Amino acid sequence: MVAKITLLSQESGMKVGFHGMGATLAAIQSVAQRDNSNLQTSYNEFNNWDDFLIFTRELNTNDLFVIISSRKGYNSYLPQFNKLPYYLTNYFNKLSYIILYPEQLETGINMSDIQQADGKLIETLSEQIGAINKAGKYLRNLWKK
Repeated sequence: MVAKITLLSQESGMKVGFHGMGATLAAIQSVAQRDNSNLQTSYNEFNNWDDFLIFTRELNTNDLFVIISSRKGYNSYLPQFNKLPYYLTNYFNKLSYIILYPEQLETGINMSDIQQADGKLIETLSEQIGAINKAGKYLRNLWKK
């Protein structure tokens, strides 16, 4: 996932600000350094999901806000994640955002598992975007008739 965000940043010329738990930021920084990416990045520790609305002050209308969340029932899931749809709809409605729910790994983490999960996520997203585009074309044709 980090490699995909890095690629998106390189292609668009955007700088990237990562916010997360200390251990997560260390892992992201390690991957970014391994890939020798020359990105303008910042790493900011963020531990209190009750303060999620603080991002309304930090983000600009031309920023892409990417949220990597967890699924209910996994160790990394927090009850505050239930509020994400409400917050995004009511407080971030003028921003571009993506919520990613990566495949959760059951056992210890190793890089091959992460890369495999990353590939499956991109494949799933591509399929979903294709389905949305197909539905949009269908609806446009209905309105033309």
